[in-house]
Formats: sequence, structure tokens, C-alpha cells
Amino acid sequence: MIDYFRLVNGVPQSKATAVRTLIHKHGYSATQCLFIGDSEHDAVAAMENRILFVQVGETPALALAGASRTVTNLMGIKEVIDELLREVKD
Repeated sequence: MIDYFRLVNGVPQSKATAVRTLIHKHGYSATQCLFIGDSEHDAVAAMENRILFVQVGETPALALAGASRTVTNLMGIKEVIDELLREVKD
């Protein structure tokens, strides 16, 4: 799984600002990024930065906030990432 991540980050500033800063710092575009999270704040940060969001857990509010996919726990994340990568290539 480590091959899928360049950085795992938690910060006290707003998540949307932290995500935007990381995208620019590393020279990525939003289409090259994927946000995996478990809170509504995570979903909003992804949406504000126009990044695909994968919801971990089954909080109904997150689906309304724009989750591209939902996994019950991180055990299912590899399959979701592989699926999203296939979609991007098509």
C-alpha cells in the first residue's frame, strides 16, 4: 500500500488550505490527487480543491458531501484505488 502514498499529513490549519498547499508544494494538479478520509471536513476539503474523495466508514452525510467511493474500512482501499486508476486510464 505504501506505493500509493507520497505523504500522510495532519495539521491544525483548515484541511482545505492544507490540501491546497500540498498540491502546490509538490506540483500536482487536482486530477492527480485522491483524498481518503473519514469526516465531513475531509469531504469538504476534497470538494473545495476539486479532488476525488474516498470515504472510509459509513457516515451518510459524507456521501452527500461528494464521496466518489465509500469503503467500510481501509481493507478495501486498494481495490478502490485500482478501480479509480482504471477509470482514469479509460
